[in-house]
Amino acid sequence: MKICFVANAESIHTVRWISYFVKNGHEVHLISHKGRDIEGVIFHKLITIGNSKITTEKIRPVDLLSFVIRAIQTRRIIRKIKPEIVHAHNVILSGFY
Repeated sequence: MKICFVANAESIHTVRWISYFVKNGHEVHLISHKGRDIEGVIFHKLITIGNSKITTEKIRPVDLLSFVIRAIQTRRIIRKIKPEIVHAHNVILSGFY
């Protein structure tokens, strides 16, 4: 099965979830704006503009622009790989992408 995760590749929870599916023979894609390669996973790194970080305290215009660009990139990647399942591991960012 082809599975696409949209999640933070630096999170141990993401690594555990993805590793489970890789070990069970699934083709796993990971879309993330930061992180690292994980063995057996096809990693798609999103482009980030500058040092943008969205927080609830202060949102700068560059943060919003980076967020929109990442959302567009995510949609394009998902259309290209055509997964059977898409899982967004975090509603705050990944779920919106």
